[in-house]
Amino acid sequence: MFRNLFLTGTFLLFGFLVLVVSILRSASLRHSFNLGDYRGANIGFAKSVDEVGYFFVYPGKVLPGDLLWGIKAARDKFWLFLTPGATRKAELNLLFSDKRLMGFVALLEKGRFDDAFNAMIRSESYFKEASRLEEEARKSGSNTNELLILLVKASFAHWKVLRETSEFLPSEFRSEVEKSANFYSNFYRVKLNYLKSINLDTSSLPQL
Repeated sequence: MFRNLFLTGTFLLFGFLVLVVSILRSASLRHSFNLGDYRGANIGFAKSVDEVGYFFVYPGKVLPGDLLWGIKAARDKFWLFLTPGATRKAELNLLFSDKRLMGFVALLEKGRFDDAFNAMIRSESYFKEASRLEEEARKSGSNTNELLILLVKASFAHWKVLRETSEFLPSEFRSEVEKSANFYSNFYRVKLNYLKSINLDTSSLPQL
């Protein structure tokens, strides 16, 4: 019994320390999207998507399906709970979306297709929540132009990753990957048109 309590306490302490480090880094969250460049993949797509100038962050050593993944996922949920404001929560959801997508790539390389598929689904879920929070903040009167442009760039980058990795997936997963890619391409087109309608400069953003 004492051994079980010790192990439980160790896991909780580890999770708490990781959370504290994450929160301390969150002050520069908005800029973190352009600092990390995942260089572990061999699948040959650009980790920096040059067309839109978007950079993906390293997903970390603990990936979905790993032994410690539950602690990392719980940390992320707690981090979101502690983050104030729709805009900041949107930024954090986008960060988690990016990390899950890079986790998808890393797991794909390892041949862990079920875990990779689940990471892709979770990535899309985080992205949708980021978009919902951006709309919520905009409707409440906040200026979310910078965040929206970031989401538009991210949607293009996610679309490109999914398009260029779908061929590495078993056939039973491809239709779902294509469905997710279509979601991002539709999001990109709709939001790009919105940015144009409010007279923001979109000349650097490509057409799909």
